[in-house]
Amino acid sequence: MKGEEIKHTITMHSDIISLDLLYDEYIVKSNRKEIKIIEGGLSGCYFLHDENKNIIYIGKAKNIRQRIISHIFSPVSKYIDKYEIDKIIEKRKKAKYFSYSEIDYRYVDFVEQGLINKYQPMLNIQFVNKL
Repeated sequence: MKGEEIKHTITMHSDIISLDLLYDEYIVKSNRKEIKIIEGGLSGCYFLHDENKNIIYIGKAKNIRQRIISHIFSPVSKYIDKYEIDKIIEKRKKAKYFSYSEIDYRYVDFVEQGLINKYQPMLNIQFVNKL
């Protein structure tokens, strides 16, 4: 790919969605397989936002719905090292909203890096600097 221009298309970008809505569907209604606020099987980038709707973290996923759910609802005990546990706890404390962009998974690494460089999200930068 070196020297080739990579063109990508962000197929769709969601609105900013409250994590309370996800919590309501996932926990309260126990509707884990049919979460309607995130379409299943979408690949792309997702954004965690703070209470002021500022982007605090950008990640990529083959399945955005599963990845966001794992960030918010997976038991912390499933993570082995302290670095990962600290990272998950910090995201859970600060994240109040999320949004996502559907992107062909072949290009998602490049798009994610470009978005991180552009927005400089606090948690991406904070944890990169700790390595």
